[in-house]
Amino acid sequence: MAATTQACETKLLPTNLSQVISEGFPPDCLQLDVPFAIFTFFRVWLTCAVTFYLVTEAPWYLLPFAWILHGTAITGLFVVAHDCAHQSFSHSRSMNEFFGTICMMPLLFPYNCWEVTHNNHHTHTNNMDKDHLWRPLTDAEVAKMPKWKQTLSYYMFGPLFFESSILHHAYHFLIQ
Repeated sequence: MAATTQACETKLLPTNLSQVISEGFPPDCLQLDVPFAIFTFFRVWLTCAVTFYLVTEAPWYLLPFAWILHGTAITGLFVVAHDCAHQSFSHSRSMNEFFGTICMMPLLFPYNCWEVTHNNHHTHTNNMDKDHLWRPLTDAEVAKMPKWKQTLSYYMFGPLFFESSILHHAYHFLIQ
């Protein structure tokens, strides 16, 4: 009985990435479906257009609901662009660049710059010295800061994280 349980636990807990991919995903999940990807691109854009119309025409008491719908639809643009950046939209680099750029334009993010910094982030994920997007401050670093900088850091890494992310990407686009 113990040997059977141990064998099941070993099978359920892969020990490396190749086991995760080979045992954790059905084979069809790893195949690119370009027609479906293009359909998704147009579906997301149609949803953005419809929800934008709702935002412009909704009475004041339905605006929060319309904003939430539109924000969710716009998130779809980012998801498609993210797939393009990881080359999982199609096998064609130029097709990924084209669709990724079109999706990022209304988000006011330069696609190529974002792609480079995002893939660099994935190359160095959780490496405190090299990952430029995920570098949490240590308690010792925060304690050494003046009060105004502690407050600024709190807001930039907390409630205003999205806005500071835009500034961060603009910095990399304009300066580096």
